[in-house]
This record gives sequence, C-alpha cells and structure tokens, in this order.
Amino acid sequence: MPDNKEKNLTGKTIVKHGGRLYTCVILMLLLVTVAGASLQEEQRIHLPCTDGWKFFFAGDDTSLHYAQGPAAACSTVTLPHVFPQDRPDTIPPSGFGWYFRDIRVPDDLGGRELRLDFTGVCLFATVFVNGHRAANSAFAYLPFSVNLTSYAKDGQNLRIAVRVDNRLLPGRIPDDKARGWWVYGGIIREVMLSLLPERRIGRILLQTMHHDSDTFDLRCRFTWNRSTPPPDSVRLFTGSPSTVPDTFTLFGADTTVRMAGIHPWTPEDPFQYQLRMVPYFGDAPGVVDTITRGFCQLATKGNELLLNGNPYYIRGMARHDVREPGGRQLTRAERRADLLAMKGMGCNFLRIAHFPQHPDIYELCDSIGLLVMDEIPAWKTAPQFLGSRAGREYGAAYLRDLLIAHGNYTCIGIWSVGNQFKSYKTSVADFVGFTAGTVRAADPSRLVTFCSYYYMWDKAFKSVDVISVNEYFGWELASLDMLGPMLDKIGKEWPEKPVLVTELGAQAKRGLRNPEPKLAGPISSMLGKDISEDHQALFIGAHMDTIRTRRHFVRGMATWAYADYMADLKKRRTADMPFGINACGVVTAGRKRKLSWEAVEKRYCRWRDVPDNSGEEKLENGE
Repeated sequence: MPDNKEKNLTGKTIVKHGGRLYTCVILMLLLVTVAGASLQEEQRIHLPCTDGWKFFFAGDDTSLHYAQGPAAACSTVTLPHVFPQDRPDTIPPSGFGWYFRDIRVPDDLGGRELRLDFTGVCLFATVFVNGHRAANSAFAYLPFSVNLTSYAKDGQNLRIAVRVDNRLLPGRIPDDKARGWWVYGGIIREVMLSLLPERRIGRILLQTMHHDSDTFDLRCRFTWNRSTPPPDSVRLFTGSPSTVPDTFTLFGADTTVRMAGIHPWTPEDPFQYQLRMVPYFGDAPGVVDTITRGFCQLATKGNELLLNGNPYYIRGMARHDVREPGGRQLTRAERRADLLAMKGMGCNFLRIAHFPQHPDIYELCDSIGLLVMDEIPAWKTAPQFLGSRAGREYGAAYLRDLLIAHGNYTCIGIWSVGNQFKSYKTSVADFVGFTAGTVRAADPSRLVTFCSYYYMWDKAFKSVDVISVNEYFGWELASLDMLGPMLDKIGKEWPEKPVLVTELGAQAKRGLRNPEPKLAGPISSMLGKDISEDHQALFIGAHMDTIRTRRHFVRGMATWAYADYMADLKKRRTADMPFGINACGVVTAGRKRKLSWEAVEKRYCRWRDVPDNSGEEKLENGE
C-alpha cells in the first residue's frame, strides 16, 4: 500500500483519505474487540462527589486557617451549591466560602492516577489537601482538576478543603465592572472523583474543517499522559450506527485526516459520528476514548456566512443559564426544555450569555441542533486592564482554556472574546487583536468575534471574522430610525465582513398590557418606559424586520433574551417587580411566555421556511 502521509505547509502530518476503507474492516473490528477486552480492568472510573460536603461562609475573612478543617459553624450541603442569601431583596453575598469533605483512597491504586474533577466554580477556587495548597482554578466557570495521587496512601482518607472566592475585583475577568448578572458564589457545578489508568491519552482536541462537498479535514491534537511515555501511534476508528466504520493510524501529537463521504452536521440535521481513539504502545492497546462528534464548519466568504460551504442565516437567541432568585442551578431536563423551546421558535443559534455554561448546554446543542457562540465574561471589563500586557495575556489564556474545555463540541461556531467593553479605545482594540489572534491560531476551524456597543466608532472590527453589534435603539439610546443607517454605515465601511446583531430587545412585565403601544425614544427612568407585553412585542418585531431588510450583509441576529434573569441593575423598577429582575426575556424566569414569544416565533419560522431569494417575505412591522 502506498504511503498516504505528507507534510502540509505548517509541518503537521496529514493523512489523506479519498474514500471509505471497506477493505480490512473485519481486521479493524477484531482490533476493537481485542482492545476492548484487554481494557476491562483498565477503564476510567468516574464517581460523583456531590454529597457529604460541609460549608462555611467566611465573608471577607481572608484567613487560610480553615484549610486545616471545618469550622464549627458548618452546615451540610449537596453540590451544586451557592452561597445562601440572607434576604431575598439583596444581591448574592460576596466573599469567601469554604467547602470541606473527606475522601477515602481506594485500597489499591495500582499505579493509577487519583484525580478530583471540578466542572466549574463561581468565581475562583483554591483547593487544599490535608492542609496543603494543591491547586487553583485559573478562570471563572471553567472546569479544572486536582491530582491527588501524590497525597494518597492506600485505604486512608484525604481531607479536602475548597476556598471559593466570588468577589468581583479589578485585574480579573470578570472584574468589578461586571454587573450584568448576579454572581452566585459557590461550587455551582458537579464534582467527580476519577481513577485513571496510566496507558491513556491525556487530552484530545478535535477540529473539523470543510474541504469540499462531502469532504472534511479532521484535525486531531493530543496531549500525552505525563506519567508514561507517549504511544507509538493512535488508531482512529470512525463510524455511525448506520455506516461501516473506517480506521486510520495517526502519528505524532498533531495530525490531520482528510475524510470523504461525510454526512455533515447542521442545526437542521444534527448528525454525529462515534470516534474511537486507541493509543498503541508497541502492539499493546491502551485506554479507548470515545467522542461523539459531528462534522461542520461555520466560515466566511466576503460578507457571507457559510455553513459547510453553503450560505447560512443566523436566527438566534441569547440565554443566561440561571432561573430564579436564590441561584438554584437548572437541571439537565430544564436546560433541554429551554433549548427545545428555542428550536420550536425557529432558532438555529444560541448566544451564550455571558460566561461559559454547564456542559449540558453544549452536549444538548450538539444533539438537538443549535449553533453556539461561546464567550469569556469580559463584560464591560475596565479598559485599563484590557489594554495592559497582563490583561491581554489573561484574556488569551482564558480563551485557550475555554477552547480546551469546549473545543470538542460540534455546536461551537464562534468564539467571542468579550462583550460591550470600550472598544472605541486603541488599547482595547489591541486586546481584541491579541486575543482574537491567539484563539484563531489555536482553532482555525471556528470564527472569532466580540460583541460591540460602539458601532461605527469601534476600532476593533479589523481583528474579527464577524462584526457583532448589540443594539437597543429606542430603549437605551436614540430611536429605531437610527438602526438601519447605523448598520448600513458598518456594512459600507467593512464590506468584506459579515455582520450579526447579537443583542436586541426591551423589557416587559408579564401581564401588563397596553392596547395602543407606540415606539418611542429612550427615557432615563424605567418608570417612564412602556414595559407592557404589547410594547415589547412591537419593539422586538420592528427591530427584527429592520435588521432582516439588510440580510445581504447582516447575516443574522440574536434576540435578548430567552428568559428573565437576575442582574445587579441600578435602574428603577415598578414597585411590584422583583428586586434585581432584568425582564427582557420572551419568557419569565418561571418560563411563562410573553407576547414577544409569538413575535419572534412568527418571524424565525417564516425565515426558516422561505428562502431568502424567493421574494415571498413581507415586513410585519406594526401588525
């Protein structure tokens, strides 16, 4: 058989494959069977570590003496958990919360690694083992792990203490300017105790690039387990329940495979493959990794958006992953219900707001079919920090970790480096250029953007693949009649870039009606605004229609937001509205629909079903 490897221009190994390998299928299946049989005693073990935790809120007490063990005033809690509020009419407490738990070491580790895996904390954590500092979480909301192996003695207990810090402070992301959502401190996501064999791949990162027609490049990047020498090769087995799988042999830590005959993933047809990867140490197989992954790529061509090479229009919704005051985390079933409701509304796109969310969201978007814009919480972050070397490096490192955490999800189409910071400043534009360049180099398979609030005055548009703008004309500033000219000016100044409107909306109190709503300019006080359901529906519909008329360069939109949520807002509310509520949702925090739901659904479903060039659309402003 001829050698099918060659080097590409970047020096990475490319394995070319022009079709499906139907020969040697029996041999490949035997290899999988043998590998599976030899790994029965060497599989990964993940145990939930949610019960039996002790919690103590230390407030502003910076002392580390709690690392030695629980305080006297501890309560018993179950994870996920947030710092409890003293009163319902106040923002969540800020400070240090301590979590304690003993973990029993297995009787015989047998050379395996013992690890404590955190899915995410708010905002930052320091983990102590037997009183010794063992690890820190570097970035808010992202997963991190603590290697317990060096502390473990067979059959003995390890005393774990976790200090969680949810203070909003300068010099971090998010910083003290981030008031757009309530920062519920705590271990807000699941914790797992993992027992890992030695002969495994440390980390896998996959990227899919559309090549032509039904052909994709699959880039496989590996990090090896540090406790053992790297494998001689990795065998990749691909397939789906309805296809005959292929096999490839990969060499090195960065290999690209060209694959034809691929069934692509789209929001309309979220088809995924089962990718099995087996490291080989000589002739001996190691631990099998199975990744469920679809093949898709959102790309640009001039001012067009292309999904798998075809023009694509974004019908989006933004969503916070919170539900009601008090900070209770949503269940997987509740998250799934939200996403299915969006799909039923005609959405094909979810904008993450404004921080990395629970893995459930990305897994469900993969299977349900929603493209995702993922974002770090650089929300109005101070320009002094963003413009500094430390700020640029912090943002770039955050994005690299976000890529590692979420890069294997099929649904990710766009990385966002932040939201509504002062990008009319040169120093902040430099931040965007540096961070966008970093994430683009690490992941050339996705697009990069940030969400701007400064329109034609923005100095950072040159660094992004997609221009994203948030607009509230007629609610927070100016009036609706300025929206079209603003978009036209951006489109004229940046004719080679597609534009997205990533926020549009207005607030409404469910049940408040106005039979004669009128669009008006902004009023400084909430008490002077029309917050009826009728006005919100009229407002959102008028904005969507105006944006849609620019679809030859504005390639989509995301309504703000799916559900009402809690925020540290200083603006006044009516006396009977809950403290801290941002009522811009098309449903309430309890998921009861407002009139604006129908306004969005009517448009998105029609735009989904009628091609852009059919001439059958009519504006519905004023219906």
